[in-house]
Amino acid sequence: MFQPIYNLNENILWSHFNSNENAIPILEKYPEKIEWNYLCLNENAVPLLEKNIDKIEWNYLSKNSRAMHLLEKNKKRISTTIISLNCGAIPLIEKEIKANNPKISNKLLSSNTAAIPLLEKYPERIYWINLSANPSAIPLLEKHIDLIDWRSILANKNAMHLIKKYDEKIKEIPEKIFWKMISRNESAIDFIEKNLDKVNWDFLTLNKNAIHLLCPLNHQKMKEQCKPFCEELVVYVFNPSRVIKMANAFDLDLDEYLDIF
Repeated sequence: MFQPIYNLNENILWSHFNSNENAIPILEKYPEKIEWNYLCLNENAVPLLEKNIDKIEWNYLSKNSRAMHLLEKNKKRISTTIISLNCGAIPLIEKEIKANNPKISNKLLSSNTAAIPLLEKYPERIYWINLSANPSAIPLLEKHIDLIDWRSILANKNAMHLIKKYDEKIKEIPEKIFWKMISRNESAIDFIEKNLDKVNWDFLTLNKNAIHLLCPLNHQKMKEQCKPFCEELVVYVFNPSRVIKMANAFDLDLDEYLDIF
């Protein structure tokens, strides 16, 4: 069976990579790179986690919106603080807010992409630094430009129009912080590709659209992998008896058949 072969970038921060939604095929190929606590954050890792229940870190899993069926079966293991970030737990979060549960985190809730209606209902819970990076919060941010945290918004994949429009705000951000935040932005890949010498690789490892930069395919090794098959195919295709048979099937003489095919 032919499989992809990757060149693993030496700058990969594997803890971050484990939470990257597009990293699962690579982690399955290199299981020694799995860090189970961070993998529990990864929404695309649920099938793998279901096969390794004993390795689940429940505090981390509490953030995973696709793991609600596992969390519901293990309610006593849920972290009420971390679940504030879980997009699939909004009814539970609102129930805890109404009960004035102090463990609900306003910072994490403001990062929850499904929590915007809840935050509009309870605006005192908005933490603007985190909300500025929330891709679902653009309409709310556009109504409160003066409250945007311009450092955080650099990581917001849906905020490129605001980043470009208010470039005077962006220019005030220290270069090191700019590259740290923009490296996470899934919509900034074209810009990132042109500035690989400046990116923050730890944060780029979180960027699900950067897999081709983090683990590019090794075309030479894949070509070598296919070589035995190619040789076998050539022997089959150009077998004299097969060539004559195919020429007869198309009612062509041998020279005509070879010229065409």
